[in-house]
Amino acid sequence: MKAWMNLGYVLFTIMLVTLTLVSGNNAVSYLIEQGNDLFNQGNYSGSINFYNKAIELGNQINAPIFNNIVVQCEFKLDAIDTINQSQSFLKISSGPTSSISDRVRIGSENPSISFDISNPNGMHMRISNIYVNMIKYNRITNPKVLQNFAKGYNRGYSCFIKPAIGSYECVLKADDYDFIDLAPNELEHIVINVGAETPGAYELEISLDYAIGSEAHSINVMDVPVTVSFFDKNLMNEMV
Repeated sequence: MKAWMNLGYVLFTIMLVTLTLVSGNNAVSYLIEQGNDLFNQGNYSGSINFYNKAIELGNQINAPIFNNIVVQCEFKLDAIDTINQSQSFLKISSGPTSSISDRVRIGSENPSISFDISNPNGMHMRISNIYVNMIKYNRITNPKVLQNFAKGYNRGYSCFIKPAIGSYECVLKADDYDFIDLAPNELEHIVINVGAETPGAYELEISLDYAIGSEAHSINVMDVPVTVSFFDKNLMNEMV
């Protein structure tokens, strides 16, 4: 790692000299190219130096682009609010409650929220943390399953939520990488398996942290809240 840092410093010094001979868009393009080369070599600290200089010279950082947010589930559920009887929930994506020890299980029956994310920038983007934000909770009664079908195996993230408003950090199901690397114009499909121990209807949003160079930001995924529910199988009115 120290050798990489020394090499990055040498290259960065050479870059400063080179920049005296180029200007404007040519300088930005040069910096981005050098930064991308180092990033692809795994020299992230060295690439950040070049990215930061490109940003300083006026390169505009664009937020990631999101598409196709979808909730996949094994059950569709009808229910009503325990407190407000006039509040009904029709055909909600749903799953059974699970114990805390099962919060990171793979291939479970829990609902999954998925979306596509792409990088519109010329530099690599790092996606570090993804969150499920619980923004509203309703206790439900008389749950009735309307549809029961198979749910496919998914890779990606897992998140265990509670009936308390706030952000819940997702857990990577694979431990062989620390962040998602989005190359320029690359698209990644994100799948978040959501579990809960307390039955009810949960209104959720997804947010994430992304960074290019030293610039880090947080953003909501499409600003589209979704509602998922969790039920106790022992309280079901009808299973089909």
